[in-house]
Amino acid sequence: MRWWHYKSLRVVLFLALFMLAGETAVRVRAYLRFGSVDVAGEEMYVADPLIGKTLRPNFILRGGVTEVRINSLGFRGPEITLDKPPGVCRVLCLGDSVLFSGGVPNDSYLLTARLENHLRTLLGREVQVINAGVPGYSIESSAKLYEHRCRRLSPDVVVVCQVVNDLTGALGRAAAGPQGGKAGRPGLGLTVGLRLAEWRDKNFLIYHLVRKNLTTRLSPLGTGAKCLETLPLEVTDPYEAELTRLVGLARRDGCQVALCTAWKAFSPAQPRQQQHELATPFFLILPNVSLPALYEGFDRFNAAVRGVAQAQGALLVDLAELIPPDPQLFSDPTHLSAAGHALAGELLAEQLALSFWGVSPHDVQ
Repeated sequence: MRWWHYKSLRVVLFLALFMLAGETAVRVRAYLRFGSVDVAGEEMYVADPLIGKTLRPNFILRGGVTEVRINSLGFRGPEITLDKPPGVCRVLCLGDSVLFSGGVPNDSYLLTARLENHLRTLLGREVQVINAGVPGYSIESSAKLYEHRCRRLSPDVVVVCQVVNDLTGALGRAAAGPQGGKAGRPGLGLTVGLRLAEWRDKNFLIYHLVRKNLTTRLSPLGTGAKCLETLPLEVTDPYEAELTRLVGLARRDGCQVALCTAWKAFSPAQPRQQQHELATPFFLILPNVSLPALYEGFDRFNAAVRGVAQAQGALLVDLAELIPPDPQLFSDPTHLSAAGHALAGELLAEQLALSFWGVSPHDVQ
Protein backbone atom coordinates (compact mmCIF):
# COMPACT_ATOMS: atom_id res chain seq x y z
CA MET A 1 0.00 0.00 0.00
CA ARG A 2 2.80 2.41 0.86
CA TRP A 3 4.55 1.65 -2.44
CA TRP A 4 1.31 2.39 -4.35
CA HIS A 5 0.85 5.72 -2.62
CA TYR A 6 4.50 6.61 -3.21
CA LYS A 7 4.22 5.84 -6.92
CA SER A 8 0.93 7.75 -7.21
CA LEU A 9 2.51 10.73 -5.50
CA ARG A 10 5.38 10.70 -7.97
CA VAL A 11 2.93 10.65 -10.88
CA VAL A 12 0.95 13.54 -9.40
CA LEU A 13 4.11 15.56 -8.80
CA PHE A 14 5.34 14.85 -12.33
CA LEU A 15 2.03 15.96 -13.84
CA ALA A 16 1.98 19.09 -11.67
CA LEU A 17 5.52 20.02 -12.70
CA PHE A 18 4.71 19.30 -16.34
CA MET A 19 1.65 21.57 -16.20
CA LEU A 20 3.62 24.28 -14.39
CA ALA A 21 6.38 24.16 -17.01
CA GLY A 22 3.79 24.28 -19.81
CA GLU A 23 1.92 27.18 -18.23
CA THR A 24 5.19 29.07 -17.72
CA ALA A 25 6.22 28.54 -21.34
CA VAL A 26 2.83 29.63 -22.66
CA ARG A 27 2.83 32.77 -20.51
CA VAL A 28 6.37 33.72 -21.55
CA ARG A 29 5.31 33.32 -25.17
CA ALA A 30 2.22 35.47 -24.57
CA TYR A 31 4.28 38.19 -22.88
CA LEU A 32 6.84 38.29 -25.69
CA ARG A 33 4.14 38.42 -28.37
CA PHE A 34 1.43 40.52 -26.76
CA GLY A 35 3.04 42.16 -23.70
CA SER A 36 0.78 40.46 -21.15
CA VAL A 37 0.33 37.18 -19.28
CA ASP A 38 -3.13 38.04 -17.95
CA VAL A 39 -5.37 35.07 -18.80
CA ALA A 40 -8.71 36.87 -18.45
CA GLY A 41 -7.50 40.20 -19.85
CA GLU A 42 -8.90 42.08 -16.85
CA GLU A 43 -5.77 44.21 -16.39
CA MET A 44 -6.99 46.40 -19.26
CA TYR A 45 -10.19 47.43 -17.45
CA VAL A 46 -11.33 49.48 -14.47
CA ALA A 47 -14.68 49.17 -12.73
CA ASP A 48 -17.30 51.79 -13.53
CA PRO A 49 -20.45 52.20 -11.38
CA LEU A 50 -22.62 53.24 -14.34
CA ILE A 51 -21.28 51.13 -17.18
CA GLY A 52 -19.79 48.09 -15.41
CA LYS A 53 -16.26 48.40 -16.70
CA THR A 54 -14.31 50.68 -19.00
CA LEU A 55 -10.82 50.69 -20.47
CA ARG A 56 -8.03 51.66 -18.08
CA PRO A 57 -6.72 55.17 -18.90
CA ASN A 58 -3.03 55.51 -19.87
CA PHE A 59 -2.66 51.75 -20.27
CA ILE A 60 -0.12 50.23 -22.68
CA LEU A 61 0.38 46.65 -23.82
CA ARG A 62 3.52 46.23 -25.89
CA GLY A 63 4.67 42.91 -27.30
CA GLY A 64 6.63 41.65 -30.26
CA VAL A 65 3.65 41.48 -32.63
CA THR A 66 1.10 43.94 -31.19
CA GLU A 67 0.93 47.19 -29.28
CA VAL A 68 -2.23 48.52 -27.64
CA ARG A 69 -2.43 52.05 -26.25
CA ILE A 70 -5.29 53.47 -24.19
CA ASN A 71 -5.23 57.25 -23.92
CA SER A 72 -5.87 59.34 -20.81
CA LEU A 73 -9.61 59.51 -21.54
CA GLY A 74 -9.90 55.71 -21.68
CA PHE A 75 -10.19 55.17 -25.45
CA ARG A 76 -7.92 53.19 -27.72
CA GLY A 77 -5.62 55.33 -29.82
CA PRO A 78 -3.68 58.60 -29.65
CA GLU A 79 -4.19 61.30 -27.06
CA ILE A 80 -7.15 63.65 -27.56
CA THR A 81 -8.60 66.56 -25.63
CA LEU A 82 -11.98 66.41 -23.95
CA ASP A 83 -13.08 69.60 -25.68
CA LYS A 84 -13.29 69.42 -29.45
CA PRO A 85 -10.71 71.77 -31.05
CA PRO A 86 -12.15 74.53 -33.27
CA GLY A 87 -12.65 73.50 -36.88
CA VAL A 88 -12.22 69.79 -36.17
CA CYS A 89 -14.77 67.21 -37.31
CA ARG A 90 -15.11 64.45 -34.72
CA VAL A 91 -16.27 60.95 -35.61
CA LEU A 92 -17.01 58.61 -32.70
CA CYS A 93 -16.98 54.86 -33.38
CA LEU A 94 -18.75 52.61 -30.87
CA GLY A 95 -18.41 48.82 -30.77
CA ASP A 96 -16.86 45.73 -29.23
CA SER A 97 -13.59 43.85 -29.82
CA VAL A 98 -14.26 43.76 -33.57
CA LEU A 99 -13.72 47.53 -33.56
CA PHE A 100 -11.10 47.61 -30.78
CA SER A 101 -9.13 44.81 -32.52
CA GLY A 102 -6.23 43.99 -30.22
CA GLY A 103 -4.54 41.76 -32.82
CA VAL A 104 -3.27 44.39 -35.27
CA PRO A 105 0.37 45.57 -34.99
CA ASN A 106 -0.51 49.01 -33.55
CA ASP A 107 -3.11 51.78 -33.55
CA SER A 108 -2.18 53.08 -37.01
CA TYR A 109 -3.49 49.85 -38.58
CA LEU A 110 -6.97 50.16 -37.09
CA LEU A 111 -10.12 50.75 -39.09
CA THR A 112 -10.58 54.00 -37.17
CA ALA A 113 -7.08 55.27 -38.05
CA ARG A 114 -7.62 54.37 -41.71
CA LEU A 115 -11.01 56.07 -41.61
CA GLU A 116 -9.46 59.23 -40.18
CA ASN A 117 -6.78 59.41 -42.87
CA HIS A 118 -9.26 58.84 -45.71
CA LEU A 119 -11.73 61.41 -44.38
CA ARG A 120 -9.00 64.03 -44.07
CA THR A 121 -8.11 63.46 -47.70
CA LEU A 122 -11.70 63.43 -48.92
CA LEU A 123 -12.93 66.40 -46.91
CA GLY A 124 -9.75 68.49 -46.99
CA ARG A 125 -10.11 69.38 -43.30
CA GLU A 126 -8.97 68.21 -39.88
CA VAL A 127 -10.77 65.06 -38.71
CA GLN A 128 -10.53 63.13 -35.44
CA VAL A 129 -11.85 59.59 -35.33
CA ILE A 130 -12.21 58.17 -31.82
CA ASN A 131 -12.13 54.42 -31.29
CA ALA A 132 -14.60 53.79 -28.44
CA GLY A 133 -14.71 50.04 -29.02
CA VAL A 134 -14.40 47.92 -25.88
CA PRO A 135 -13.88 44.13 -25.94
CA GLY A 136 -16.81 42.34 -24.32
CA TYR A 137 -19.30 45.17 -24.77
CA SER A 138 -22.89 44.65 -25.87
CA ILE A 139 -25.11 47.27 -27.50
CA GLU A 140 -26.42 48.11 -24.02
CA SER A 141 -22.86 48.70 -22.78
CA SER A 142 -22.03 50.86 -25.79
CA ALA A 143 -25.19 52.91 -25.27
CA LYS A 144 -24.23 53.50 -21.63
CA LEU A 145 -20.68 54.41 -22.67
CA TYR A 146 -22.03 56.98 -25.09
CA GLU A 147 -24.53 58.35 -22.59
CA HIS A 148 -22.13 58.73 -19.67
CA ARG A 149 -18.71 59.30 -21.26
CA CYS A 150 -18.78 59.90 -25.02
CA ARG A 151 -21.36 62.60 -25.57
CA ARG A 152 -19.13 65.07 -23.68
CA LEU A 153 -16.64 64.71 -26.57
CA SER A 154 -19.15 66.56 -28.81
CA PRO A 155 -18.91 64.21 -31.81
CA ASP A 156 -20.32 65.32 -35.14
CA VAL A 157 -20.85 61.76 -36.34
CA VAL A 158 -21.51 58.55 -34.38
CA VAL A 159 -20.71 55.25 -36.09
CA VAL A 160 -21.98 52.03 -34.49
CA CYS A 161 -20.17 48.74 -35.26
CA GLN A 162 -21.79 46.64 -32.55
CA VAL A 163 -23.32 43.30 -33.48
CA VAL A 164 -21.15 40.26 -32.73
CA ASN A 165 -21.28 40.16 -28.92
CA ASP A 166 -25.05 40.64 -28.94
CA LEU A 167 -25.35 37.91 -31.56
CA THR A 168 -23.27 35.38 -29.61
CA GLY A 169 -25.09 36.22 -26.38
CA ALA A 170 -28.47 35.68 -28.02
CA LEU A 171 -27.33 32.40 -29.61
CA GLY A 172 -25.99 31.17 -26.28
CA ARG A 173 -29.26 31.93 -24.49
CA ALA A 174 -31.29 30.29 -27.25
CA ALA A 175 -29.14 27.15 -27.15
CA ALA A 176 -29.33 26.97 -23.35
CA GLY A 177 -33.14 27.00 -23.37
CA PRO A 178 -35.50 28.43 -20.74
CA GLN A 179 -33.23 27.48 -17.82
CA GLY A 180 -30.06 28.83 -19.39
CA GLY A 181 -30.41 32.29 -17.88
CA LYS A 182 -30.85 31.01 -14.33
CA ALA A 183 -28.03 28.54 -14.53
CA GLY A 184 -25.63 31.23 -15.73
CA ARG A 185 -26.33 33.71 -12.97
CA PRO A 186 -23.43 34.12 -10.54
CA GLY A 187 -24.06 32.45 -7.23
CA LEU A 188 -27.08 30.45 -8.40
CA GLY A 189 -26.86 26.79 -9.33
CA LEU A 190 -23.05 26.81 -9.45
CA THR A 191 -21.78 23.37 -8.59
CA VAL A 192 -18.27 22.69 -7.35
CA GLY A 193 -17.41 21.52 -10.86
CA LEU A 194 -18.62 24.77 -12.42
CA ARG A 195 -16.70 26.82 -9.87
CA LEU A 196 -13.52 24.85 -10.59
CA ALA A 197 -14.07 25.33 -14.32
CA GLU A 198 -14.49 29.07 -13.80
CA TRP A 199 -11.25 29.16 -11.75
CA ARG A 200 -9.45 27.17 -14.46
CA ASP A 201 -10.64 29.52 -17.19
CA LYS A 202 -9.35 32.57 -15.32
CA ASN A 203 -5.99 31.17 -14.28
CA PHE A 204 -4.64 28.74 -16.88
CA LEU A 205 -3.60 30.12 -20.23
CA ILE A 206 -2.41 26.71 -21.42
CA TYR A 207 -5.95 25.36 -21.09
CA HIS A 208 -7.25 27.90 -23.61
CA LEU A 209 -4.39 27.19 -26.01
CA VAL A 210 -4.88 23.41 -25.85
CA ARG A 211 -8.66 23.73 -26.15
CA LYS A 212 -8.38 26.01 -29.16
CA ASN A 213 -6.04 23.67 -31.03
CA LEU A 214 -7.25 20.21 -29.99
CA THR A 215 -10.97 20.38 -29.31
CA THR A 216 -12.12 20.37 -32.91
CA ARG A 217 -9.75 17.50 -33.73
CA LEU A 218 -11.04 15.34 -30.90
CA SER A 219 -14.76 16.03 -31.24
CA PRO A 220 -16.82 17.74 -33.97
CA LEU A 221 -18.51 20.95 -32.85
CA GLY A 222 -21.57 22.61 -34.29
CA THR A 223 -23.10 19.30 -35.35
CA GLY A 224 -25.40 16.72 -33.81
CA ALA A 225 -29.02 16.25 -32.88
CA LYS A 226 -28.75 18.49 -29.79
CA CYS A 227 -27.47 21.51 -31.73
CA LEU A 228 -29.64 24.59 -32.14
CA GLU A 229 -30.84 24.76 -35.75
CA THR A 230 -33.27 27.70 -35.76
CA LEU A 231 -33.67 30.83 -33.64
CA PRO A 232 -36.67 32.21 -31.75
CA LEU A 233 -38.63 34.89 -33.58
CA GLU A 234 -37.91 37.48 -30.88
CA VAL A 235 -34.15 36.84 -30.75
CA THR A 236 -33.20 40.36 -31.93
CA ASP A 237 -35.86 42.32 -30.03
CA PRO A 238 -33.66 43.51 -27.10
CA TYR A 239 -30.87 44.43 -29.51
CA GLU A 240 -33.17 46.44 -31.76
CA ALA A 241 -34.66 48.31 -28.78
CA GLU A 242 -31.25 49.30 -27.38
CA LEU A 243 -29.83 50.22 -30.79
CA THR A 244 -32.87 52.42 -31.38
CA ARG A 245 -32.30 54.08 -28.00
CA LEU A 246 -28.64 54.73 -28.83
CA VAL A 247 -29.54 56.31 -32.19
CA GLY A 248 -32.05 58.51 -30.39
CA LEU A 249 -29.48 59.68 -27.84
CA ALA A 250 -26.98 60.61 -30.55
CA ARG A 251 -29.62 62.33 -32.65
CA ARG A 252 -30.78 64.45 -29.70
CA ASP A 253 -27.17 65.57 -29.30
CA GLY A 254 -27.18 66.79 -32.90
CA CYS A 255 -25.03 63.96 -34.29
CA GLN A 256 -25.26 62.31 -37.65
CA VAL A 257 -25.51 58.52 -37.14
CA ALA A 258 -24.23 55.61 -39.23
CA LEU A 259 -24.96 51.95 -38.47
CA CYS A 260 -22.72 49.15 -39.74
CA THR A 261 -23.70 45.54 -40.36
CA ALA A 262 -21.41 42.72 -39.19
CA TRP A 263 -18.92 41.17 -41.58
CA LYS A 264 -17.60 37.62 -41.32
CA ALA A 265 -14.93 35.41 -42.90
CA PHE A 266 -17.15 32.45 -43.77
CA SER A 267 -19.84 32.22 -46.43
CA PRO A 268 -22.22 29.61 -47.94
CA ALA A 269 -20.34 30.10 -51.23
CA GLN A 270 -17.24 28.45 -49.74
CA PRO A 271 -16.69 24.67 -49.54
CA ARG A 272 -18.55 23.27 -46.51
CA GLN A 273 -15.38 22.18 -44.73
CA GLN A 274 -13.83 25.62 -45.15
CA GLN A 275 -16.95 27.28 -43.78
CA HIS A 276 -16.85 25.08 -40.71
CA GLU A 277 -13.11 25.62 -40.15
CA LEU A 278 -13.42 29.41 -40.43
CA ALA A 279 -16.39 29.41 -38.01
CA THR A 280 -14.69 27.12 -35.47
CA PRO A 281 -13.92 29.85 -32.87
CA PHE A 282 -17.69 30.44 -32.62
CA PHE A 283 -18.28 26.74 -31.98
CA LEU A 284 -15.72 26.78 -29.15
CA ILE A 285 -17.91 29.24 -27.24
CA LEU A 286 -21.22 28.01 -28.71
CA PRO A 287 -20.76 24.21 -29.03
CA ASN A 288 -24.52 23.58 -29.18
CA VAL A 289 -25.15 25.98 -32.08
CA SER A 290 -25.12 24.64 -35.64
CA LEU A 291 -23.64 26.37 -38.68
CA PRO A 292 -27.15 27.04 -40.13
CA ALA A 293 -28.16 28.69 -36.85
CA LEU A 294 -24.98 30.79 -36.93
CA TYR A 295 -25.79 31.97 -40.44
CA GLU A 296 -29.36 32.71 -39.40
CA GLY A 297 -28.05 34.69 -36.44
CA PHE A 298 -25.88 36.91 -38.63
CA ASP A 299 -28.73 37.37 -41.11
CA ARG A 300 -31.26 38.24 -38.41
CA PHE A 301 -29.02 40.69 -36.55
CA ASN A 302 -27.83 42.38 -39.74
CA ALA A 303 -31.48 42.66 -40.80
CA ALA A 304 -32.15 44.30 -37.44
CA VAL A 305 -29.40 46.86 -38.10
CA ARG A 306 -30.88 47.60 -41.53
CA GLY A 307 -34.36 47.91 -40.05
CA VAL A 308 -33.31 50.34 -37.31
CA ALA A 309 -31.33 52.43 -39.81
CA GLN A 310 -34.38 52.73 -42.07
CA ALA A 311 -36.83 53.40 -39.23
CA GLN A 312 -34.62 56.02 -37.56
CA GLY A 313 -33.28 57.68 -40.72
CA ALA A 314 -29.68 56.72 -39.94
CA LEU A 315 -27.10 55.99 -42.61
CA LEU A 316 -26.70 52.27 -43.27
CA VAL A 317 -23.16 51.15 -44.10
CA ASP A 318 -23.70 47.57 -45.17
CA LEU A 319 -20.17 46.29 -44.57
CA ALA A 320 -21.53 42.72 -44.40
CA GLU A 321 -22.13 43.07 -48.14
CA LEU A 322 -19.14 45.27 -48.96
CA ILE A 323 -16.36 43.26 -47.26
CA PRO A 324 -15.87 39.94 -49.07
CA PRO A 325 -15.45 36.72 -47.03
CA ASP A 326 -11.79 36.50 -47.98
CA PRO A 327 -9.69 34.78 -45.26
CA GLN A 328 -6.83 37.17 -46.10
CA LEU A 329 -8.94 40.02 -44.72
CA PHE A 330 -9.60 38.28 -41.39
CA SER A 331 -7.60 37.07 -38.41
CA ASP A 332 -10.56 34.97 -37.17
CA PRO A 333 -14.27 34.69 -38.08
CA THR A 334 -15.06 38.35 -37.37
CA HIS A 335 -11.87 40.22 -36.42
CA LEU A 336 -10.22 41.88 -39.38
CA SER A 337 -6.56 41.56 -40.32
CA ALA A 338 -4.51 44.66 -41.10
CA ALA A 339 -5.60 44.34 -44.75
CA GLY A 340 -9.22 44.03 -43.65
CA HIS A 341 -9.00 47.15 -41.50
CA ALA A 342 -7.52 49.07 -44.44
CA LEU A 343 -10.40 48.04 -46.70
CA ALA A 344 -13.11 48.67 -44.09
CA GLY A 345 -11.68 52.12 -43.28
CA GLU A 346 -11.69 53.12 -46.93
CA LEU A 347 -15.22 51.83 -47.56
CA LEU A 348 -16.60 53.53 -44.47
CA ALA A 349 -14.88 56.83 -45.27
CA GLU A 350 -16.33 56.90 -48.78
CA GLN A 351 -19.86 56.25 -47.53
CA LEU A 352 -19.67 58.84 -44.73
CA ALA A 353 -18.12 61.50 -46.97
CA LEU A 354 -20.72 61.03 -49.68
CA SER A 355 -23.77 60.81 -47.41
CA PHE A 356 -22.92 63.47 -44.81
CA TRP A 357 -20.79 65.94 -46.80
CA GLY A 358 -21.68 65.19 -50.42
CA VAL A 359 -18.07 64.40 -51.34
CA SER A 360 -17.06 61.39 -53.44
CA PRO A 361 -13.56 60.08 -54.21
CA HIS A 362 -14.01 61.36 -57.81
CA ASP A 363 -14.34 64.93 -56.47
CA VAL A 364 -10.88 64.66 -54.86
CA GLN A 365 -9.02 63.09 -57.79
